[in-house]
Amino acid sequence: MEVKIKQLVEIVGILAVVLSLLFVGSELRLSRSVAESESVSQRVDLAMNMAQQIATNSEIWVRGCMGDELTPSEAVVFSNVAFSVVSYEFYRWNRANIGLTDAPIQNGPIVIARSFYNFPGFYDELSKDMPT
Repeated sequence: MEVKIKQLVEIVGILAVVLSLLFVGSELRLSRSVAESESVSQRVDLAMNMAQQIATNSEIWVRGCMGDELTPSEAVVFSNVAFSVVSYEFYRWNRANIGLTDAPIQNGPIVIARSFYNFPGFYDELSKDMPT
């Protein structure tokens, strides 16, 4: 009789461990789902902010990207918009690196490199803070 009770206790213990592992797995899945949802929301916010800044300051953005002369106040606006663009692309690249998306990891740096090549003013603005 004592052996059967011991076996029953062991079975109950094993069952408790299995159930707790299943619970932890479901909590991790739920946590990842919430993180992905928040990440998408943040990406949309960044994209909307970037698009709004470019639309609001389109003339300054185009002139700045082409390397035209900007007034000091226009240079501040251009700098802020350029930072917004880089932040958005870095966010996309970082998201791919941590596995939250299936997008190619190199996409963000390629966009920035292409922008540097195509828009000398964009390169000049962002290279101000780069170490030489």
